[in-house]
Amino acid sequence: MIWGVCVPLGFVSIYLLWIDPAKSYALQMLFFGFFISMSVVVNAMALVMFLKNDPSYEHGSTIVFIILMLIVFFGYAFVLKGYRAK
Repeated sequence: MIWGVCVPLGFVSIYLLWIDPAKSYALQMLFFGFFISMSVVVNAMALVMFLKNDPSYEHGSTIVFIILMLIVFFGYAFVLKGYRAK
């Protein structure tokens, strides 16, 4: 379900950002809001697993998800910077 909604939403938001940036910010906020909330939740779960010494905790996966979260936060800051400039 996530891929069926997020990937088309991402493509539509990128297309609108390219064609008409003034109309795409609502869709960009929806897109980034979903990914920010999901990345924070996944990293919080990894932190709790680390603190509780869960045997299924993996350092490599946590690093990947932290990097993805940083990419999403920087993308969100970039979109907000473009929105404030108008």
